[in-house]
Amino acid sequence: MARHFIALPARHRRSSRAVDSGVAAAIQDERARILVQWNRTAAGYAKDRCMHELFELQTKQAPGACAVECAGASITYDELNRRANQLARYLRKLGIGRISRSASASSDPSIW
Repeated sequence: MARHFIALPARHRRSSRAVDSGVAAAIQDERARILVQWNRTAAGYAKDRCMHELFELQTKQAPGACAVECAGASITYDELNRRANQLARYLRKLGIGRISRSASASSDPSIW
């Protein structure tokens, strides 16, 4: 996007209308690049398995691989799986089962 702003002074001398349309086109190009081209992340997976089964499979295939990285902290698949199982046991102890609806989220790596 920065390359478009470098050309603005020269365009401005020609006409402010041309600048406006040039900026709009540049923004649309960048938007398409970010939202479409860079977002092509589709990957095949076994659609006949549940999410937790796919995660367990990945844990068996690469237990030491990085599963999550945030704010300079990272956690392996093996450790994440261990903690997920620990959380599942705790939730079951509280009476939260497969049918129950619950949600939890945290961006604080200190509680990982």
